[in-house]
Amino acid sequence: MAPRGQLELVISFGPTPSPLFGRAAAYAARHATTSAEVAPGTWRAGFSLGTDPDPYGRAWRLIQLVGAWRGTEVEVEGSPEPVAPVSAMAFCARGWLRREGACRASFPSGPWPKCECCPLYDAGWAAESYAPSSYLFGGSFGFEDPLGPLPE
Repeated sequence: MAPRGQLELVISFGPTPSPLFGRAAAYAARHATTSAEVAPGTWRAGFSLGTDPDPYGRAWRLIQLVGAWRGTEVEVEGSPEPVAPVSAMAFCARGWLRREGACRASFPSGPWPKCECCPLYDAGWAAESYAPSSYLFGGSFGFEDPLGPLPE
């Protein structure tokens, strides 16, 4: 199975009395794939997320500016999503794209919430990278102690 491919991340923000509003609007206008003032004091910025790490970093930075405002909404492919997992996804995906060109995160217990909205998430890789925990019920690990058993 392959990664999902290109997804659209939309960040809507405002109105707000924050002194950072002008900076956020200017940032969105300069760095988003699409941006528009949809109502007085309300902006919508869209980022096309694929295999280029730059839009992930730009989206993450905008979320850092506006994520705590009450009027901020985040959507991935038209589905409303919580701000925190989308912010974590953007940061994580940018790092993987810079280092490896694709997501190579291991999933010891299944995908994390940030991965559910990520265009890099590959269900085949997630299944392949699954590794059961080496911790065994009862408090011991699944390996021999190199020093041997404790003397009695």
